[in-house]
Amino acid sequence: MEKQSIVKYLKIIIALIGVISFLVLVILPIAFDIRDPYQKILISLGTSIFVALTVSLVVNKLTASKTNYEVRELINEKFPKLLMIEDNGLENVVYNNNMELLDIDIVEPSKLFIIMNDGRNFFTNNSRQLSERFKKENKETFIVLMDPDSEAEKFLCKKNGKDESGYYGKKIEESRKEYIEFHKNSPSSNKLEIFYCPNGVSLSIVATDNIAIIGLYRNSAGKALVPPHFIFKNINNDCEYLRIMQDVNNLIANSKIAE
Repeated sequence: MEKQSIVKYLKIIIALIGVISFLVLVILPIAFDIRDPYQKILISLGTSIFVALTVSLVVNKLTASKTNYEVRELINEKFPKLLMIEDNGLENVVYNNNMELLDIDIVEPSKLFIIMNDGRNFFTNNSRQLSERFKKENKETFIVLMDPDSEAEKFLCKKNGKDESGYYGKKIEESRKEYIEFHKNSPSSNKLEIFYCPNGVSLSIVATDNIAIIGLYRNSAGKALVPPHFIFKNINNDCEYLRIMQDVNNLIANSKIAE
């Protein structure tokens, strides 16, 4: 008989012992109305054996069927990793940048930071929320885009196989104009600042007062492979969100106002 089969049958026998213990030590004393304190002692003992031998095995089996991991593996291997990820503030990994679909509010936060190379796709996917934001009082929105006249723009065109000169520069200028147009009739307390960074960015960033979404760029040209976006929350004094915000502030300090 194979080792796996032996282990399987042993588990069944152990589970049955738990059931029998429950019947003998819990059900029968109640049925025959055995006097206390004997009844309480027997019930406590029978319940403990039943939980230890039967319930734990059933829970382990159900957990394994749902997760492909036994409880022991989850506790020893998976939970520590999950706790480490949670302590760092990582909330989710997603594959789109529509903030409304992700249930991320970019309308109400007092400050919003958008860091992208050209930002066209983000603007298209989030124009409704941006329009709502620009109607609000006491909001600040900071946009950082790649400088359309930089060497970084030329490099990006070459990297992505764009033969048209200034391809991304035109997209960046379109983004800048659209943000300004959307913001045109905003209240005076609603501020919009647009910056150009000289070297482009290696990660896209959307950040509010308590959440930051960083998006990767694929190395290969084309849009077929949608890159992942990582959602980080501000949960403690040593989480990734704070490092992202420090990066954002450093980038703004080294960028120029777009004109």
